[in-house]
Amino acid sequence: MSRQEITELLYGCAGAVDALDVEVWLGCFTEGGTVRDASGTYAVRRDPERIGDGLPVDGVRRHFLSGVIVEVDGDAAVSRCSFQIVVTPPNGPSVIARVGEYRDRLRRVDRDWRIEARVVVDDSAGPAQTGVGDFAESALTSMEPTVVKGGTGTFKVTVPAGPLWNDSHAQEVGPMIAAAHFGRFTGQWRTMVPGLMSVVEIEVTAEPTGTSEFTMDVPAGPIWNHDDAKQKCPAICASYGGTWNGHWTTVVPGRFSVAGCTFRI
Repeated sequence: MSRQEITELLYGCAGAVDALDVEVWLGCFTEGGTVRDASGTYAVRRDPERIGDGLPVDGVRRHFLSGVIVEVDGDAAVSRCSFQIVVTPPNGPSVIARVGEYRDRLRRVDRDWRIEARVVVDDSAGPAQTGVGDFAESALTSMEPTVVKGGTGTFKVTVPAGPLWNDSHAQEVGPMIAAAHFGRFTGQWRTMVPGLMSVVEIEVTAEPTGTSEFTMDVPAGPIWNHDDAKQKCPAICASYGGTWNGHWTTVVPGRFSVAGCTFRI
């Protein structure tokens, strides 16, 4: 039954785009629902006018969906389908305006299915779409390397943020979480376990360029001896954006130690 409901939702969303029906379009998504395409990611409820982005306003638009695949796991699901959008201008022949694939992550809200994150794979967009399918991978391992002026490497990674109740909440606390990790909040987030855990996406530099330094102990799990520390601590400090300073301390024998890390800001 859920697969049928989700399939009907996908067709209803396609019809909303064809008709530029914003009310129905918003009803297709969760409160914090997002769409990602070749131009970037946006929150549907913050940018409702982006319905039908890039399609001609005049004339008739018709969606054709095919190859719908739905996988349901309790109150969560993923789906994918091919699409073709045909546009008929007021005075001219019909033309195929866009061909591609919708990849959706869905969640059941009360009794209804809603799209939590949609990725639009436009076959004509080419390399600009690199990485658009990462929503299906673990949020905690998603990285997108980039290079900024001067050759400094940057990457995007998602980190735990506790429960985030809606997009307004995420936009409020996201910058604070990013700052704690010496990064910049990208505005993107998603719920991993409803009511319990969400993650936010931050962008950080691979090599800090600041001139001020400070040291701080960070959780490191159990460390058994100094040789064990030399194996574990460099990677542990790097996970916090710092470098190991050679020091470590056991707080709870056999269970919990901390690593001394140096940070540059």
